[in-house]
Amino acid sequence: MFKAACPGCGAELSFRSATSVLAICKYCQSTVARDADSVRNLGKQSAVLEDFSPLQIHSSGRYLGLDFSLIGRIQLQYERGVWNEWYLWFDDGSTGWLSDANGQYVLTRPLPDVPNAPSFDSLQPGSDFILDNKRYSAADVRRAQCVAGQGELPFTVGAGWEAIVADFRCDSRFLTLDYSEGQLIGYLGDAVRLEELQCQNLRTEEQIQQQAGAVRGELSTLSCPGCGSGITLPAGLATQLICPACHSQSVQEGGTLQLVQQHQQHEAQHGSLSLGDQASINQLQWTVIGLQQCRELDSDAYSLWWEYLLFNPLRGFCWLSESDERWEWIEVLNRWPRQVNRGGVRYGDNLYTSEYQYGAEVCYAAGAFNWQVQVGDQTRIASYRLDGKTGTPPDRLYAEYTAHELTWSAAKTVPSSVVSGWFGKEVAAATASDPDTASARNTFIWLAIGMSILLLVLNLSSGWLEYDDDGESTLSSAGVAVLIGLALIWLPIWLTSPKSDSADEDDD
Repeated sequence: MFKAACPGCGAELSFRSATSVLAICKYCQSTVARDADSVRNLGKQSAVLEDFSPLQIHSSGRYLGLDFSLIGRIQLQYERGVWNEWYLWFDDGSTGWLSDANGQYVLTRPLPDVPNAPSFDSLQPGSDFILDNKRYSAADVRRAQCVAGQGELPFTVGAGWEAIVADFRCDSRFLTLDYSEGQLIGYLGDAVRLEELQCQNLRTEEQIQQQAGAVRGELSTLSCPGCGSGITLPAGLATQLICPACHSQSVQEGGTLQLVQQHQQHEAQHGSLSLGDQASINQLQWTVIGLQQCRELDSDAYSLWWEYLLFNPLRGFCWLSESDERWEWIEVLNRWPRQVNRGGVRYGDNLYTSEYQYGAEVCYAAGAFNWQVQVGDQTRIASYRLDGKTGTPPDRLYAEYTAHELTWSAAKTVPSSVVSGWFGKEVAAATASDPDTASARNTFIWLAIGMSILLLVLNLSSGWLEYDDDGESTLSSAGVAVLIGLALIWLPIWLTSPKSDSADEDDD
């Protein structure tokens, strides 16, 4: 370990890793570069933004049989948010990175070489890259600005330093191609959970509260800087807010809201659920903190649906979607499905077949979000439907594409009666694929089949045809009565059948 005095304040600086070329003094925020056996001051570094992360310098854990410690971090900002990259030092002297973005963690270690790596400009979300006979899909392709640093780092960063990176996923495996320093560097690892890493020396809730003034995830109400209305948000997790009263956009900074953009007041839109509604689900309390209404871009029909962002302090974020077709419980995946062919993917032990591809646009948004939402935001969505069933898998998978990002989420269809029970209020019933509606329709179909068979059996002895003197046959009055009876049985079922069935055939 190399030690030196900080040129800015004289405090002791330690370089635990032999590959660290920079350290940021925790006392005076001076950026100190290491040159052989000396150090020099590169100026002040911005203090890290308080993000309520349980991780901190000197937190430790274990990965693939090796113990590690967190010795540094950088905070990176892009147009929609901020995330942390923690620099790791392993006991064998090697290094790695632990990414912390909205509660999703990824641990990677440097690769010696990345053969046949693509150029950054050739990549887009969904691009494939094969490494060690595994097909990786680009999940995130972007440029981000370093806004703060802490501890020791393997490269020199400062105000305006730009990270140029592309992240790829294959099942739980994670690959980063870093183009920031001119020469490509690859990092390979896994999507992880802190429990799996056996992390120690994490910040306690009390420490976070002392340093940030609130506990991560604690619901609080702040005043909108545009109109003064109260907005409920979970501390440290939802930093982007849209006032439901005046529609002004704000960001949370240091326990207050800073106005980003003021809009003319919009007429409030309403789905079945409202901001602040609470649900009791499997003995956990969830709160609706954000909502957005979306419309389909590629359909002749004006198709609208609602997406509600729910929050629980233990589980984090989940989505509940309400459409004319169904209610769905949706969770963003940190472990991705694998593409098996152009029309299907495998997730766990189950196959999913391609269902729809369409564009979506946000036409209304209000509340608190863990990323910046704007009316007019557009995404491309590909849905996959469960084909067969092993265990209790999700009913559908959704891939959502933006200009810089691809995300996968898993959806489970929920009966509207169950949603009503969760929230203790009546909600709109889906008209097409709701399990309640579908079950009732299936019952009517079986009744119709039984009644049709009974009608035919009772009229077997009746002559259904009449013959004239020339031998020409016509339908008898009994035959006409049977046809009318069958029509009366089946016409209501046909008239109330989901109109999406024919659309499915057209899409195929």
